[in-house]
Amino acid sequence: MKDTEERGGRGESKKVTLVVDGKRVPLNPYVSSVFSSIITALVSTLKGVDEDWSLAEIKVEK
Repeated sequence: MKDTEERGGRGESKKVTLVVDGKRVPLNPYVSSVFSSIITALVSTLKGVDEDWSLAEIKVEK
């Protein structure tokens, strides 16, 4: 199963992987782009996060 990869606005490559209960969930390019854009925007605005960060891992438990 392939991760979805997209090109960022500055030419950087962004890879989005979604794993739910240990199973990798395939993402189409649109969903991957939405996840990437939203998470990148949120993480980039956080105090203490370097401008050139390269990896964000988010774990949500319900």
